[in-house]
Amino acid sequence: MSDSPFLLPQPPRVTADEARDTARLWKGMADHLATLRDMAGARHAMQESQWWMAHAIALGQPTPPPEPSKD
Repeated sequence: MSDSPFLLPQPPRVTADEARDTARLWKGMADHLATLRDMAGARHAMQESQWWMAHAIALGQPTPPPEPSKD
């Protein structure tokens, strides 16, 4: 067993617009692969598109301002 902790890969630092554009690129690739009858590739590209769109939505959500300290 390894002594190093298991770390999940961190999502790239992009803006919500960049993430949305990446999702659209993956969607276009999925559509193109589907026309070529590459269903496994189309499925993978669609999953990537959905992940990037969810990431774009999460980045676009406003964060609440920090609460003032009660000191």
